[in-house]
Formats: sequence, C-alpha cells, structure tokens
Amino acid sequence: MTPFEVGTRPGVLVRLVVQDDGTATGRIVGDAPFMVLRSQRPDPRPLRGLVDEDAPGVRAGSTDVNPRLVAYRNQGWQLILGHLAPDLRYAVYEAAENRPEWAGEATVYVATPDGSWALGEYVPAGGPYTTKRAGPRDLWAEVGAAWEEWTRCGRPGRDQLGVTVDQEGTRLWVDTPARVLRPLGTATTTG
Repeated sequence: MTPFEVGTRPGVLVRLVVQDDGTATGRIVGDAPFMVLRSQRPDPRPLRGLVDEDAPGVRAGSTDVNPRLVAYRNQGWQLILGHLAPDLRYAVYEAAENRPEWAGEATVYVATPDGSWALGEYVPAGGPYTTKRAGPRDLWAEVGAAWEEWTRCGRPGRDQLGVTVDQEGTRLWVDTPARVLRPLGTATTTG
C-alpha cells in the first residue's frame, strides 16, 4: 500500500503487487488523506500572483476547451488530469455577483512550476473561449487532450483506475494494465 498523488487533489491509496521483474502494479483502493512533505507541496501563492498578463511573450488567443473542465469534481477525471497534465494547478474566479450582466462568467487560471500559465475566460454561451498564456507548455491543449482521453476511455471513475510502476516510470490505466492512458493529441488552441 502506498499513497499516490497527482495534481492538486488529495491523494489516493494504491495497493501494489511487485512482480519478479520489479514491476509493481495495482488498483486504487481508497483515499489517502496524508499530509505531504513540505518539499512536495505546491507553491502556496494564489495563482493570480503567478500570472503577469502584461509580461513580454504573453500570447493572446482562444481555445475550444471549456476552461471550467479543470474543476470538474469527478475523482476519475481529476486523477487522469493530474497524471496527463503533470503539476497543473488551477483556480476559478467567478464574476462579481453585483454585476448581473456577467452572470455565470468566470476567469479560470492554470499554472505549472516551470513558469507556464494560462487563463481562460468562461462565458455561458460557449466557445471559443478567450485565452492568454505564457511559458513552454500549452496548458489548455494539455487539459483538452486529457479530457479527450478520459472521454475516449468511457469517463472512468476512480474505482476503474490502476497504476503500474517500472523502470520506464509511472503509468495510469483503466480496468487493466494493458489500457494505459495516453493523451490523443491536442485540443484546438490558437495564439
């Protein structure tokens, strides 16, 4: 039994069985509400503090990826997002309640420790959604690719997921170790 942490959600407990070749494989069996070590904790600053929308190199654009997807609370989705878009943090800032003309709108920020960040302007009418981004990773494309993979696999819940650890790394899978989750490409993002 070992805790398995991905993304910004609380970890899960995985029961691994080690094979003769050193490969460990097992299923997620429950929550792992352990406190992580200080060195493993994400940057405590609010995401807005990590974003400089006026910095040189910021790219404006749009995406078909609904920015609110990052906050969808399905545990299977959150594990897959955290695994396929490593180190991703997010925050959703709802439009001001005293502005009824903005009802339902939100600004969604995503960021990673390598300095990549993006924001998406959610509007209830749908996409494409206005974005800004900076850094080496296209985070909205990664979120979109993770969503496509989760959907392609039948939107599995946490109880359908398992983990394999070997010399090649850590892989998350659905139902059987042969069904390894992999991003299918990238979602439509411009800018």
